Amino acid sequence: MQTCHRSLNVLLCSALLLASWGLAAADAMPSDALPANAMPGRSECPLSAFLPSRTKQPSELRADLERLRTLTQACEERYDFYAQLGALLLELQRFQEAVVALEKALLINPELAGAQLDYAQALAALGRSGEAIDLLNQVANRPDIEESLKVWLRGEIELAAQRQSSFLAQRESAPNAEAAPPSLMMGARRAVELSGALQSGIGRESNLKGSSHVRELTLFLVNGPVLVPLNESQYPVAGLTQRSLVALQANARVGVSELQLGGVVQTRRALNEPIPSQQFSRLEVQFAYPIRSHRVYFGVSQQDLEQGSLYAAKEQKYAITYLFDKHRSGCQPQLGLARAELRYPLTPVMDGIHSVLRAEASCSLLGELRLGTSFGFDDPKRQERPGGSRRSGDLYIRHLAPIQATPSQESVKAITWLRAARSLERSIFSELLIQSPADTRRLDAGFGVSWPFRKHWELNAEFESNSQQSTNPLLNLKNRSVYLVLRWQFASR
Repeated sequence: MQTCHRSLNVLLCSALLLASWGLAAADAMPSDALPANAMPGRSECPLSAFLPSRTKQPSELRADLERLRTLTQACEERYDFYAQLGALLLELQRFQEAVVALEKALLINPELAGAQLDYAQALAALGRSGEAIDLLNQVANRPDIEESLKVWLRGEIELAAQRQSSFLAQRESAPNAEAAPPSLMMGARRAVELSGALQSGIGRESNLKGSSHVRELTLFLVNGPVLVPLNESQYPVAGLTQRSLVALQANARVGVSELQLGGVVQTRRALNEPIPSQQFSRLEVQFAYPIRSHRVYFGVSQQDLEQGSLYAAKEQKYAITYLFDKHRSGCQPQLGLARAELRYPLTPVMDGIHSVLRAEASCSLLGELRLGTSFGFDDPKRQERPGGSRRSGDLYIRHLAPIQATPSQESVKAITWLRAARSLERSIFSELLIQSPADTRRLDAGFGVSWPFRKHWELNAEFESNSQQSTNPLLNLKNRSVYLVLRWQFASR
């Protein structure tokens, strides 16, 4: 197998490197095979098979390539010739040429497992990651692959697909932030691999303080309802903002398992308004372990959100997630259970314990489509908490569509998301404000475009609308935001 490239997922590298020599040798005729560097100098196709070159020096690889190219016309009907030509081009990171050669090999003989793996790596290097993962799934399902390697390879493919969309989970916890997109397949093995991102952007928001959009409250007094107008200082404030984010993730393999450590810090400050800066941070440790071809994740995270004297919330969460096999429909389901302790330092009476069951599916549909739903309970830590216990549910959909003019061009990505949530309280929040338990509904929708204009650099434009309606007027919120963000990202390979 070739030297692994930066745009390919490190989690598949070990499995594919082990598989490569055996599969590539099986692609060729094994009887009286000669290595590529022993090919005859004359321009006639040798009778022996073309085997993978074991040379690693670039000068030797280039010399092998030149010798092969002298045989192009003579060997134009030999699948093993094109397979070896593609392998050398891939070693030299000439990915577009490698794709052409490997396509020819697979047109002559579509059953070449080794060439299929090389073709998947070349596709992913050109940004066609969805096609690459689908092709690797086909290899893993072949009956001629050893069962132990098949199980391992499937697990790595599933983890690659999971990491491909891992930024979505970070997006949930920080709605206006983007997680550093992970690489997709095969990479040079390191004891610890690092990836991360730095980004900064300018935008405008319509409700910087998170204020209720109502202008007056109705108080239910003994002698009847009384209308009380709010002071203008309580109205929503719009303005320009500057937002920055730092994200870092480390991955370490422990046998067939993986340990992940990630962190993100995001700050937002108003540019022309005397409003306290907002800071969000998240630290997470996650352990992934394969169970046959499935995978189970155990995670612990700490999350904090603060905005001066306006708001503060802290969450410590424990979660377990089970990732299933990819369904024949092209969707991969997962099921998760989490329990979190919620603390509000400025209003401790609101503290609670949140338990949630979540089901998700990631599907290949004109890009990546992700669907999810959850149901949870929020029990108060103090009996006197306004509203008492809550039950909540949500449903969300997110679609990431690459837009690629040519195979060699970096993909522009269009992202759309929609989330609907509902929360029901068991007790009355306040008899002065509301005569029945609060029923709160929230709708978030957004659209974004990401343009990778240089290596490691991206320009993102995004718009998001948030609306919350409740029978409790204090919880009626609206916000609109638009941002232009510059991002730098890296991945060690």
